[in-house]
Amino acid sequence: MTLYQLALLGSPSEQLQTSITECIKRAIEELGMTLGKEVTLHVGNSPFEHIEKLSAGALYFGAAPGAALPGLDGLLRKRIPIIPVASEPDRFAAEIPSQLRATNGVFLVNSNAERLTTILLEAVGLLPKQRRIFLSYKRDESRDVALQLFEALSGRLFDVFLDTHGIAEGASFQEALWHKLCDCDVVVMLDTPNYFSSRWTRGEFGRALVKSLVVLRVGWPGVAIDRRAQLARDLSLENSDFAPGNLLLTQDAISKIALELESARTTSIATRYRNLVGSVSEGLEKIGGAVTGIGMGRRMNLRFPDGTTAAAFPAIGVPTSAIMQDAMGEHDDEVAIVFDHFGVKLDWLQHMEWLENNIKRVRWVRGTDAPWVFADWEPK
Repeated sequence: MTLYQLALLGSPSEQLQTSITECIKRAIEELGMTLGKEVTLHVGNSPFEHIEKLSAGALYFGAAPGAALPGLDGLLRKRIPIIPVASEPDRFAAEIPSQLRATNGVFLVNSNAERLTTILLEAVGLLPKQRRIFLSYKRDESRDVALQLFEALSGRLFDVFLDTHGIAEGASFQEALWHKLCDCDVVVMLDTPNYFSSRWTRGEFGRALVKSLVVLRVGWPGVAIDRRAQLARDLSLENSDFAPGNLLLTQDAISKIALELESARTTSIATRYRNLVGSVSEGLEKIGGAVTGIGMGRRMNLRFPDGTTAAAFPAIGVPTSAIMQDAMGEHDDEVAIVFDHFGVKLDWLQHMEWLENNIKRVRWVRGTDAPWVFADWEPK
């Protein structure tokens, strides 16, 4: 059953088309889907036939001046996101149709197949639009590089958490730190000689693993991989990755880290989705129920032993009222929003409880509590 329609429109080069297709195939397989089944891909400048009620999105690769895209106006009327891709900023007006020039574009001069794939998957909701990164580092050994990465990755549209920048005065530092960790996609571990000698960095690394987050180890030259760090995704730096003086990274090194983050983020999100979906499936099986299907937005159709039905949605990161709105959607089913509560601030959990008490049809379900909650599920 097709759930998502993707398209590469305009005139992508054959090499870029092949690379993006491979990236899409790999990414959706990590998300538990198959290209050609749940996700289809249209390539070329022939009309893109959108199926009503399916989530769809496209990249438009700039063509020769005056080139027309068949059916473009119809796609825009349906509010299908079409992201223009030009060769470089100075060529945007010449390569992109007038209907798309008001849309923020992407440029091949500073993008690659991995980044373009991420943009497309975000457009249709297969990946969340928030791109949250947590920097874990030992201040006396890598503070300058942490600040450099904070600025550089923020400029690449990542939402980067740095402890010296992301916690307000008067807040409980430890509670706020763990809450931020819960809401990130990837932890970037700056592995310097004494990284594991700090209680804080050990805690950040260990709790990231507990939350099933991908940890990207950025290893300093000459620093052997600690046995604990063998669970991380490795990107070891060389002396040549540092600018003269060895205090800051070269731009090429920063680009390598940013590229690795794109694929690491997909893996991290997919792993957490699978964990939450597994909690729901296992919980229902224990009481004689079942997940009867999975639809758009990862909506799981639930059937309880007495024949009652409901829907469940996995929430990645810290749940919000926006997730609640998306889960309610355009259907009338009772909704369970399943999330991982470990590390979420107490006042945030209390706010979620208030939302549940004041909004009908929706309940928050902790992943670890799914079997217990589903055992006596009754409509509100």
